[in-house]
Amino acid sequence: MTSFGWSGGFAASAGEIGYMPKVTIDGQEIEVAAGTTILQACQQVGVEIAHFCYHERLAIAGNCRMCLVEVEKSPKPVASCAMPVAEGNVIHTNRRPRSRRATASWKCC
Repeated sequence: MTSFGWSGGFAASAGEIGYMPKVTIDGQEIEVAAGTTILQACQQVGVEIAHFCYHERLAIAGNCRMCLVEVEKSPKPVASCAMPVAEGNVIHTNRRPRSRRATASWKCC
């Protein structure tokens, strides 16, 4: 059974204590604690992701969409501050997600 922790992350169930999913971030494979968000996993390996509404002591809002990353097999970019890692995730932070490309192409005036 999965439950929400105080920080908005997911706690491991009793059968999964000590479980550490393996993920790949920009070609670098790592193991992280269950319930770790993609943003936190990226910070652990030294990959910086821009974020505005995220703070580790506040509830996760995921409103600003600055921290979008691409996760293979996901149909659209995900907010890394709100998405917990899953076993086998392949995460790309060095690509500009489709939504950012669209936003960057808008011109003012």
